Amino acid sequence: MLSTLALALLLLIPDSPPPATWWKGNLHTHTLWSDGDDYPEMVADWYKRNGYHFLALSDHNVLSVGEKWFDLSGTRGRGAVLAQYIQRFGEDWVRTRVRNGKVEVRLRTLSEIKRLFEEPSRFLMIQSEEISAGHGGKSAAILEACPDLELWVHEPASGRLAELRENLRRLGLKTPRVLASAAA
Repeated sequence: MLSTLALALLLLIPDSPPPATWWKGNLHTHTLWSDGDDYPEMVADWYKRNGYHFLALSDHNVLSVGEKWFDLSGTRGRGAVLAQYIQRFGEDWVRTRVRNGKVEVRLRTLSEIKRLFEEPSRFLMIQSEEISAGHGGKSAAILEACPDLELWVHEPASGRLAELRENLRRLGLKTPRVLASAAA
């Protein structure tokens, strides 16, 4: 009887916890939505094909939402980059137009890209944004992990702080110490 009770109690003890799972990802990636050098789908495709589990598109001061057309008259997004994009996703996916004599490509939104790449427990796309500002050829970025920004940003960056303050205000983010310091 005692051995039966011991066996029954043993069966009630849960197995050891499952081993920890590590996920590989990138939380800071730029695309043609800001100063990156490739289309967001190409970036997502590379990370997924190379065994990453998550990716955040963290372009400068913009979320990958709404309609955005990228002007191909500059050096980014054209030539071999555009050819590879069309080859990978097809002419039905890649939308182009001519506006004011310039060829433009429509940049796909994060929600459109998610539909192509996300897979439960395999690959996750994260909406993100790098809130930043530039002044005098230098840039500063505000990250949530830096609540004491005013303690280490000094006078040469005062113009950048004003721009950062405006970007935070535009996004509806209220960080009183940073905003107060930037206003001074």
